[in-house]
Amino acid sequence: DEAEGMYFIVDGEVHIKLRHTTLKLGPGDFFGELTLLKKVQRLGTVTAAARSHLMMIDSGDFVGLMMRNDELRARIEQVADERLAGEWADVTADVLVEEIVKNEEPLRPMGDPAA
Repeated sequence: DEAEGMYFIVDGEVHIKLRHTTLKLGPGDFFGELTLLKKVQRLGTVTAAARSHLMMIDSGDFVGLMMRNDELRARIEQVADERLAGEWADVTADVLVEEIVKNEEPLRPMGDPAA
């Protein structure tokens, strides 16, 4: 599925089922950034493990926010890179490395004529 946005966990717990593992995320964690930053399809299936409250930023607003806030963009990119290199390393079994490299173009807001 194409990414619709990035999700922030306000409270509760979600599980992300990848091909060979299931990850648990809780309050303060976020997910969905990999699909937006790397322009790949979703990497896993997310289900709520308990009653949860999430905040979502849609893909268009995400792009605008990343363009306006370098510090926030750097932090989200750092977490995404750490996930791909560390605890989410198994994701490479679900997404081709060539696909990630091929799609590393600058983010542009939706409706941008240069896109």
